[in-house]
Amino acid sequence: MQSFITGTPDMTATLIQVIRSALPASVKIGRTYTDDPVFVQVRADVQGHATPISRYCRVGLSVWWLDRSGVARFDEAFDLSNAAARALLSSRSPKIIHGEWQAGPISMIDDISKKEIAYSTLLLEVTSDL
Repeated sequence: MQSFITGTPDMTATLIQVIRSALPASVKIGRTYTDDPVFVQVRADVQGHATPISRYCRVGLSVWWLDRSGVARFDEAFDLSNAAARALLSSRSPKIIHGEWQAGPISMIDDISKKEIAYSTLLLEVTSDL
């Protein structure tokens, strides 16, 4: 009997591209915060199978928005976090089957930068590569 091994696509890269296409070019987006004043950090944790051909993917969005003096602006980070989440939830990407908002944006202090950020979580159902 032939068996199939399912792999996991690089969902973080896919999600970064979806968000990048929906936000202004001045917004930096990536996997790791880079001290940019306006930055969206995307974390995609692909989890167990939702169906034989799909998996759950928990997404964390951490958003920094610092004004010219370096002061964190939660109101701006909140709006940007909402825009990034909406981009994912309304995406037509063939890799994203379904999505739902789980929490946020909530105010948090980033442990490394010590700045206030907006944090949101989403749960997506994504395709598995066969």
